[in-house]
Amino acid sequence: MPVLGITGGIATGKSLVASTLAGLLGGVHVDLDSVGHRILSSQESVRVQLERELGPGVLGGDPVQERQRIRELVFRDPLKLRVLEAVLHPEIRRDWEGLAAEFRKKPGWLCLEIPLLFEVAAEAQFNRIVVAACSPEVQRSRLLENRGLSAETADKIRASQLELGVKIQRGDHVIWNDSTKTAVDRQCALLAGWLKAVYG
Repeated sequence: MPVLGITGGIATGKSLVASTLAGLLGGVHVDLDSVGHRILSSQESVRVQLERELGPGVLGGDPVQERQRIRELVFRDPLKLRVLEAVLHPEIRRDWEGLAAEFRKKPGWLCLEIPLLFEVAAEAQFNRIVVAACSPEVQRSRLLENRGLSAETADKIRASQLELGVKIQRGDHVIWNDSTKTAVDRQCALLAGWLKAVYG
């Protein structure tokens, strides 16, 4: 099974692109944000370490509110963000690298949605890399209006990620998601047709 990496910036449409391509290719879509959420909620050793590093009161309660508290904390304090990444990223990477190794032995496609693909230097793990992209104006609008983030938090999250233009240059394919789902569907259909022709 070839492994397709889908990346991009926050709110650029990675999940839409990954799920659409998985459907067209008859593949499996795995979202690494969800993997991170699962690890955070289920691995007690991770929770104990984060509680110690991030401070009391950050973890606990409703999982959605917990993630909101963590996000606001780490994007106010770059040191806390590095702590979070140092604790979570190795666990997430072990998880998805094992999954990719398993799927490579099977027919079909694994569509792995990995927001920080370039940031963690994971390019060599993928047969092809697709970047979901949109304009900075649309990206910021989605963060403020659709996700309800404050302008400060939205801007800090965007600033913490590798510039989208750099990701576009380093990716193999780009799906531009500035307008409608129909436009994304059409682009994905063209790409899926090409991938099937090349990889069978």
